[in-house]
Amino acid sequence: MRPYREYTPDQAFLLPPSLTELIPEGDPVFFLREVIQRLDLEAFHKAYRCERGQPPYHPELMVGLYLYGAMRRTYSSRRLAELCQRDVACMYLAGRATPDYHTVGEFRQRFTNELKGLFLQVLVLCREAGLVRLGHVSLDGAKVPANPSKHKAMSYARMLQREPLLAAIAAAELAKVAEEAGTSPVQHMNFPDHTGSFSVSHCGTGGQVILADEVLALIRAKLGAGRYTC
Repeated sequence: MRPYREYTPDQAFLLPPSLTELIPEGDPVFFLREVIQRLDLEAFHKAYRCERGQPPYHPELMVGLYLYGAMRRTYSSRRLAELCQRDVACMYLAGRATPDYHTVGEFRQRFTNELKGLFLQVLVLCREAGLVRLGHVSLDGAKVPANPSKHKAMSYARMLQREPLLAAIAAAELAKVAEEAGTSPVQHMNFPDHTGSFSVSHCGTGGQVILADEVLALIRAKLGAGRYTC
């Protein structure tokens, strides 16, 4: 029988490992922990100071839980409460505390304004770290006319309807150019299946090649002479 790596999920630890040992080095949760310790949470402490009853969860725990949920794009109170029991990084940030979803939702509803004020503190910390800088940003609201207007744009179905017309105009222009150059009419012209630009073969014995760009310019001149709507 082929040997396998050791697998003992029910093996107990002689000494319980630290949660930080189970989290990969460089995980953003460590940076978040440092940021939370530098935030001014006096508004939260002041609100709890005159209350009676069971001790509430520490504001650093609850604020860190919300910020960690924002990092993970998790905003549901039930999902945040579940992370405290299943996610190792969240367990480390919460200090192994397990607030239920009622507590998480009540904290968010009660301290909505205080949580909004933390964004300014975060911006100040980012500025001190050199991640952002304040300045003046000017936006130009001038309207500039562009080619892709509703009178010039074509749908795919409309392009299929107009393809024979464009092919006829291109063939006529190629014949005219060949006649002016003193060569025989165009032998043949290849069009792709509704994509890309077309290519043309040598005209007569003169060996002159009509470039696709020149033909397209002639077609645009023909179509642009009048009001072309699709």
